[in-house]
Amino acid sequence: PQSAGVMGDLGLPVIHTSNFPDEMAEGFVRTWQEHSGATDAQVRAYQFPMMINPTIVAPTDKEARELAHAYYPHFARTQMEHYESKDDYWKNVKGYEAHSRFFANLSRLVTDADFRDRFFDNKLVGTPERIIKRIEAIRDRLKVGHVVTVHTQYEMEQSLRRRSMEMFAEQVLPHFRNSAEAA
Repeated sequence: PQSAGVMGDLGLPVIHTSNFPDEMAEGFVRTWQEHSGATDAQVRAYQFPMMINPTIVAPTDKEARELAHAYYPHFARTQMEHYESKDDYWKNVKGYEAHSRFFANLSRLVTDADFRDRFFDNKLVGTPERIIKRIEAIRDRLKVGHVVTVHTQYEMEQSLRRRSMEMFAEQVLPHFRNSAEAA
């Protein structure tokens, strides 16, 4: 969250992950706008900010959630190991308070299925229809102009990744193209 003001001061766009609830992400965008001086119209024109979002598209919401529960904990464990989050190097570093809290929550993504399920509410996890609604929400509420989808979940079979990407390309993307682009 503290980075949004710094990015605005530098005149750089905000790039964020979907690791925060929408209410917090709205605060990032407001802070960035205050520091950058960008109006809502300018944000829409430049299509800032950008959001990076883990994505699992499946024929049913139930299957997508089951896949997310099966594969996302390994991602969280990998992040914990890579960033040595158990040591929490950031806890006493001013400006890194949210970073410290995020890494503290990684262990909950591994061990707490209810927490993990709520976490997936902010992700692109579900049917194409659910994904479309979520992208519309982040576009309209969070002023996101670019969504980077990440279909690769650690240890997920290539056939499942490919199916997710194909469903996204065939059933989600056309919804966001105007008729000229679609043609």
